[in-house]
Amino acid sequence: MSLRVFLKQADLTQRQLAKIVGVSEPTVSRWITGTALVPTEKLRTVADTLGISIEELVPKSPVPSSLTDIFEQRGAA
Repeated sequence: MSLRVFLKQADLTQRQLAKIVGVSEPTVSRWITGTALVPTEKLRTVADTLGISIEELVPKSPVPSSLTDIFEQRGAA
């Protein structure tokens, strides 16, 4: 789920989350739009505030299934 959904479920505004976490509202907006990631040092506070796990905040990146995939991604195949 997205940070926007988690905020809604927690009945919080961007402004409220920003104040709790100690960042600006535009910073929270960047987290929501995906133009910035929640910094490591803020993950626990954000997760606890929203009542979710840190894992739910961290975007999942695809893991190559084989060495062939790695080489193809790098253009070396």
